[in-house]
Amino acid sequence: VAKEEVADRRNLKAPNMARKRPNAKKDDQQLSHRYAQHFKQVVKLYEQKNYKKGLREAEFILKHRADHGETMSMKGLILNCLDRKVEGTECIKKGLEKNIKSPVCWHVYGLLHRGNQEYAEAIKCYKNALRLEKDNFQILKDLSLLQIQTRNLEGFQETRRKVLMSRPSRNSWIAYAISCQLTKQLSKSLQILNSYETTIDFSKPKDYETSEYLLYKNTVVEQGGNIDATLKHLDEIEDKVVDKFSIQHRRAKFLSEKSEFEESRKIYEALLKVNPDNLQFHEGIRKLRSLESEEGKFNPEKLDELDEMYSELRISCPQSDMVCQTPLMFSEGEKFNDLIFEFMKAKFLRGSPTLFQILKHLYTNRSKVEAIERIVTEFESNLRDLSRFCQSDSHLASPSSYVWVLCYLAQHFDFLGNQVLAMKKIEIAIGHSPTLVDLYCLKGRIFKHGGDFQSSYEFINEARLMDTADRYMNTKCVRAAFRANKIPDAERIVALFLRESDSLKHLQEMQCFWYELSAGKNSFRQRDFGKAIETLLLIKKHYEDIVEDQFDFHTYCLRKMTIRTYVDLLQFADKIFSQKFYLTSAKLIVRSCLEIDSLRNAQKLNKQNKDSSTEEIFSSVENPLDLATKTIRRLQNFCGEDIEVHLLACRLFLLKEQYLLALRSLKKAITIDRNNSELHLLFIRAFVSVDARMENMSDLKKATLKHLSGEMRSCSLPEKNDEFLKTNQGSIHARFAVARASALLFPDQRDKLVNIIGDLSEVSSYQAGEELHKSIQSEFSDVLSADSFFDLCSKKFPFATYFQAPKDSEKEPRPSEKN
Repeated sequence: VAKEEVADRRNLKAPNMARKRPNAKKDDQQLSHRYAQHFKQVVKLYEQKNYKKGLREAEFILKHRADHGETMSMKGLILNCLDRKVEGTECIKKGLEKNIKSPVCWHVYGLLHRGNQEYAEAIKCYKNALRLEKDNFQILKDLSLLQIQTRNLEGFQETRRKVLMSRPSRNSWIAYAISCQLTKQLSKSLQILNSYETTIDFSKPKDYETSEYLLYKNTVVEQGGNIDATLKHLDEIEDKVVDKFSIQHRRAKFLSEKSEFEESRKIYEALLKVNPDNLQFHEGIRKLRSLESEEGKFNPEKLDELDEMYSELRISCPQSDMVCQTPLMFSEGEKFNDLIFEFMKAKFLRGSPTLFQILKHLYTNRSKVEAIERIVTEFESNLRDLSRFCQSDSHLASPSSYVWVLCYLAQHFDFLGNQVLAMKKIEIAIGHSPTLVDLYCLKGRIFKHGGDFQSSYEFINEARLMDTADRYMNTKCVRAAFRANKIPDAERIVALFLRESDSLKHLQEMQCFWYELSAGKNSFRQRDFGKAIETLLLIKKHYEDIVEDQFDFHTYCLRKMTIRTYVDLLQFADKIFSQKFYLTSAKLIVRSCLEIDSLRNAQKLNKQNKDSSTEEIFSSVENPLDLATKTIRRLQNFCGEDIEVHLLACRLFLLKEQYLLALRSLKKAITIDRNNSELHLLFIRAFVSVDARMENMSDLKKATLKHLSGEMRSCSLPEKNDEFLKTNQGSIHARFAVARASALLFPDQRDKLVNIIGDLSEVSSYQAGEELHKSIQSEFSDVLSADSFFDLCSKKFPFATYFQAPKDSEKEPRPSEKN
């Protein structure tokens, strides 16, 4: 509480204890002048974080006035700061009981709730305090912080209005303007800002705070939709603004929207000369010349004009990567070949380990991939035989260029799934330059993509040992160790970059997402679902802490006048739970909960087989389905475009027999990707389950489900299955899904499943092969040979350790994991 309550904001000002409160008992609750001075000292010491001395002062007052509620409340608040939370809470409650009509007691009780993140209760306490002392500035300010934190925007606006009326400071004006902007009352926000400007002395030299304020006002004018007014205001404030780039960029954008393309083009060209690698400037000039759509796609009818523009830019900005890379995206044929030749040659001459990452986005175009492979292969042969990139070169190339060409080819073939050829290239490169760290790291990555995590860890660790001061290599090695199930090694290596006095628990304070996610995935693979959930919940807590940390900025940003950034922060915080780390960890939590529930059900059916390890998992998570439900609801709110979220939700609600919610999740998943194989199988399972239980439902539930079912089912389930097979005949995953669905619909016709599954040699990755092999073992062993498929995959994926181990008789199925 001390950390949150005192940093940058004074929570309690010394109350005027000399004033007699209405209906207060004079003897009990009104302090004499002497003790009132001591009480002021208690508040002051609390604000200064001198808690021990403040506690002594409070106890001195209570020694003589044992029933004084406000002192008792302050004592409880101080005890809470000293980590004596139980005593502190009890003391605050007693203080409120002693003087329930004291705004100080209600305020302190609100601070207690806020420290416990019980915001709704804290708001109630603050409102009770304001009923007793409606103009208390500090309570109004604290209430506004909670309202913006909980996004009660209407309440925040009203409270900031009262704060402004109570104390019209700069912060009060700006905060009220922001509150009106957030509630879309833009004209009112502008009126407030205009009123505030009457207090500013613009004759002073330019300063950052005034500059930021004026740019913020311009964004409010812009949101009003009047481009002429926005441009006019921009002209008025230009001399007073420090950030000239923002002024020019905004002017160019508004002129473009106003169709004054020539003026806008001149500004963008001037900006590009200063910063030719700024993506926003490139997008702006392309859009105003109709070379790019609002969706970011190039206009196919104006490719010649695009090429001409970038040809001019390459002359004026030859060192810009953005200027050289962009034409590669829209060029085709010989033009592309010429551009990629020169671009890659320049990069290889300089030595660029990241070249493949730069060009990776081009690999969606097959013809460009073939051109790149042909050019780089020619580079390889020419450098090997002639030490030149091409025969016409007059100068010899650097020996290191050959290594970087081999390095690129290794990444190229690895990305295309040809790990055997990639390994040949990287071996040649290592033979040429055995001390280059990047090569060993790349070799480890090739083993990883090939399915050999043990060898991957060994080579990445070898790269780490070549440069032990490289934190990046340390991180890569820890993650590789987790994939190889080398947990002691992972913990030892990650500790190398911690202080000697720190333990691994210090990583939690550092909010080390990648480490906790890697550890959680490892526990999941090892079927230690309880530990996986415990580790992954740390990531959830980190995100909640980040949301909580907004408190520090609600006042800081107003004081420093970083208003535009503050509004961006609020918008960022509203979407924070849609980030990749949270999405991945939360989905894994739900899947772990489903696995625990499955284990429990299996143990209930087989009571005599009790395993101590499973009992430990059960004890670690008391209500797995409740935890899964809370997690999935947040995922559906923030990550609704991820199809796996809705598939997990459907599985969960089917387990809980909440069929309406399950079908709604299915319906949303269908809008995302109706050809998803897992979705199809779940669709069949869900409706088989619903149809089987329909008769036992109430009339209302039955009618609702029938209506929703009618919207989602245009034909019978067997017809749906046949239709899906016809549409997705080319996908082995789709055929397996149809086979599973057929086994569910027609359990007595398993002999037909072989014809549905078809050719198994189409499997494209070792992960898919592993998943299908397990499926054959568990579901299709009577109609398909798991050993034959195993032999096929062992030849197709020679690095995958799963297919080099003993066959199906010794393999135990484990939960799959999508990385």
